[in-house]
Amino acid sequence: AIALENPRQTPAWRYPREFGPVSPGFSRGALLDADTATPRLLASGTASIVGHVSQHADDVAAQLSESVANLEALLAEGSAKLQRRFSLADCEALRVYLRDPADLARVREAVARTALPAGRVVYLEGDVCRRELSVELEGVFVAA
Repeated sequence: AIALENPRQTPAWRYPREFGPVSPGFSRGALLDADTATPRLLASGTASIVGHVSQHADDVAAQLSESVANLEALLAEGSAKLQRRFSLADCEALRVYLRDPADLARVREAVARTALPAGRVVYLEGDVCRRELSVELEGVFVAA
């Protein structure tokens, strides 16, 4: 795998000490099978974070939009690295984690306004990376 970072976000290993005594050790994504006809980009937990700061704490739809912007930035990084196109429309599978199931309708509406294929998206109630955030995404994208 080839590790990828999102230029909109601080790499996890460079997070300030306010997030804990030891910085987490993960990358924002990874490219798999880069030398094949069907490389894939794995997007790890993607949330409404710019730099290292959480965004839109009280607005789940805005959090979803910011998270999608982060996904698009990561897909652009993968596209540049492989000289192949990765896009939201080429999503094979996307998990949307919701802290509160009551947010499902608003998040579905926000996803419907993107290029993500609705049939490839699954919604799950679960933990999100930070207390102040309500939604997190992870997915698999195939190069076109």
